[in-house]
Amino acid sequence: MTVKGATVRRIIRTAGAGGHVTYVVDIHTPAGAARKCTFSGNLFGGPVLLSSECADGHTRVAEIEQPHDFGEFATEHWVHGFFRNWQLAAVRHPILVDDGDAREGTG
Repeated sequence: MTVKGATVRRIIRTAGAGGHVTYVVDIHTPAGAARKCTFSGNLFGGPVLLSSECADGHTRVAEIEQPHDFGEFATEHWVHGFFRNWQLAAVRHPILVDDGDAREGTG
């Protein structure tokens, strides 16, 4: 699925105890770089943590304080909603654009 700013290649959903859910997402950035993002949160509310390895090799972590802005965290549709709303996501979560490779084509 191609979305603003990134192409989602694969989503792996893992359910844990007490409503904890993790999505491991393989994407390609607008510049063509492969990237893995991990979203971890709880179905019952609270923030979602986003971690991503950037082009410089460092892993960066951001807290998504309003995950409902991108839909219900219960299904993979949330991941697509996050990337579909790329501009909002990039403004709130600059780790997606820190290394410059995601800035291209984010209109």
